[in-house]
Amino acid sequence: MDESYSNAQLTLPCHFLNFDHPRNNNIDFCGDQGILEEIDQTFLAERTTSERTSASTGHPELRVVLLHGLEGVGKSRIAAEYASSRKETFQTIVWLDAQSKVKLETGFNRFAERLGLSMAAHPSSTEVLNAVQNFLANPFVNGSCVKWLMIMDSAEETDIVWDFWPHLGSGCVLLTSKQPKISGLFAATSLEVKPLRKNEAAHMLLKMSRKEGEDNAERHAGQIASFWDGIPACMELVTGLMDADNLSLADFHSVQKERRGKYLLTELPSVFQRQGGSLRFLSWLTVDALRVRDEICPGQLDMLVVLCFLDGSSISEDILKFNSLVTVTNNFPRNDSDYLDCRTGLWKISAIKIVEHNGRPNELKILPTYQDAVWFRLKALGIALWTGLTTAASLVLSKWPCVITVEVSFSQLYTSRRERCQHLAVHVSRMMNLYDHLEKEDQKMSATREWIQLLTEAAWFQYEQGNASQSHRYADYGIKIYYSLVQSKQQEMLDLYAALQNTKGVAFDAMDRPLEAIKHINEFLHAQESLCKWSGKQTAKLAAAYSELAKARLECGQTDGVLELIEQSKRIRKNLHGFNELDFFNPLLYEGLYHIIYNNLDKAEQCFRQILQVREKAFEIDDVKSPSPKRYVFSQQEALGKISNVLNL
Repeated sequence: MDESYSNAQLTLPCHFLNFDHPRNNNIDFCGDQGILEEIDQTFLAERTTSERTSASTGHPELRVVLLHGLEGVGKSRIAAEYASSRKETFQTIVWLDAQSKVKLETGFNRFAERLGLSMAAHPSSTEVLNAVQNFLANPFVNGSCVKWLMIMDSAEETDIVWDFWPHLGSGCVLLTSKQPKISGLFAATSLEVKPLRKNEAAHMLLKMSRKEGEDNAERHAGQIASFWDGIPACMELVTGLMDADNLSLADFHSVQKERRGKYLLTELPSVFQRQGGSLRFLSWLTVDALRVRDEICPGQLDMLVVLCFLDGSSISEDILKFNSLVTVTNNFPRNDSDYLDCRTGLWKISAIKIVEHNGRPNELKILPTYQDAVWFRLKALGIALWTGLTTAASLVLSKWPCVITVEVSFSQLYTSRRERCQHLAVHVSRMMNLYDHLEKEDQKMSATREWIQLLTEAAWFQYEQGNASQSHRYADYGIKIYYSLVQSKQQEMLDLYAALQNTKGVAFDAMDRPLEAIKHINEFLHAQESLCKWSGKQTAKLAAAYSELAKARLECGQTDGVLELIEQSKRIRKNLHGFNELDFFNPLLYEGLYHIIYNNLDKAEQCFRQILQVREKAFEIDDVKSPSPKRYVFSQQEALGKISNVLNL
């Protein structure tokens, strides 16, 4: 072929944009204009003398940009906007659907015809490909270089894309893919496409739904956009759902949480199909979500199920590492090598994002909407989700700094524990929310010791943090699951039942419901007595049960037998292995309160001062000078007015 084409040979400009662009439906581009400018920085920057040139043509080599991100996040929309808005920059633009070899061949054939390339009648696919490749390698018309842009959309099958790649080309190629890894293969500048900001997604929703005139439209659109993580495909889905059910923005906002699972499994034509377009269905959110059985191996699937039960905003990788304390599903990765393979596999299909840190474990991130879409789809496929819950619970529990209702806890001395529990507690919250959506059989199967123990620990931590109502809720979940067990299993987990009753008791106490507190502390004591009877040993928890019951009775004004309970708690503590005087903290505290009630202020002050002396000796803390513990120093004149301060430790 001649080195330079003539004007008569080609049809220029040639903008072969074979897609349904939002502009065709009078919808403004909603997104970050900055990413369009970043593409320009690669494609339109002035060529430097150091830039590589093709050895065969002597012309500058390709400039390639990869747009990668979750499916539905708007990669194709950005590529479409770039192509439509840069027609004056590029004399030739070709849009190719790179999902399959057939679609690429069709695109090349139609582009060659549109461009007017000279070929024999009824050329083969190979002849068409060669003709197009020759033009892209030598894009000169009457001696002038033609700027060209090729867009390969949905370039997931890299082997297929490589067969159609303009290896000798000297223009620009814009790729869209879920896979960030392919940037190295094609020497591309990699740009991650993130969800829209709240205001951008709300603007998009209002434009597509044409509901700008409704009352409080912007507020409701913003709330909906936040709930669906600003994902453009979700804004399209929401528009379709409102259209199908004839809902206003306010109506949809009021039902979206309750119907989220149903909506994520709804198969609706896209908005643009109803308006004459031909965009594909929202496959990643609906019936063909993830094509899980084709795209990921069993280990990756098990890992993905587990990830769905964790809070996707921040999953520390150290949680996911298998150890001897963890009970996991059959295919969950059990060593570092298998874990890295599974993690990399999920990253390659953009199911997860990996955030690297120096000096601390990396994080995995997943958008909540994506998590829920996968979770409800897997549930619809009949996959046993209870295994994901029990594995997730076991993994988190293995990292939880357990206390299980230890009676003495000075929060200012457990800062590292508090921070760790705060980080892990968000995962427990998500597990609880998804537990409600499990089938009854799955709920029954998930009633493992690890899951109940994690709920117990989380309930106690909520109490420590002053969240009594949350503590009560978590403990209720644990007790509900405990009661679902057969009697033999209940007996095996009686220690957890005792801890849950203790937690409910102190939570009711914190909520100023003393009679209910006594009821649950009594249950705590009875369970501990049964455990000690079976084992033949008295424990610190039994001692705690006596002292906690003494406190609960004091707060109800039921002082009979309180000193006997306190003395029993002291006797048990004193006989335990490793006893030290600090173990008397709570009994002495409650004994002091008892004496205050009966106006025995000298005895009360003696109890409190003994507490301070032991604590100062053990922790080298000057309670007289430190601002918070001063509340425990009682003079005879102040004692009666300080009961509430002591009770609210």
